[in-house]
Amino acid sequence: MAGSSAAPWKLELLLLVGLNVLVFHAGVYRRVDDWAKAAMAPVTARVAASVSLVAWTGVIFAGRFLAHV
Repeated sequence: MAGSSAAPWKLELLLLVGLNVLVFHAGVYRRVDDWAKAAMAPVTARVAASVSLVAWTGVIFAGRFLAHV
């Protein structure tokens, strides 16, 4: 499986997910109490959520491609 072209993609996407979590909790999440007063979540929180959704979807697809190589 390591020789598959999907394996590096999956690993890189997992690293991106981990980095996204660290950045989110170190920055955006510290001001979560202010979100209750706002009508909409801050842009940085929405960007972090989008990155997470796209990266996890990529991890799933890369995992599925591992089985077909």
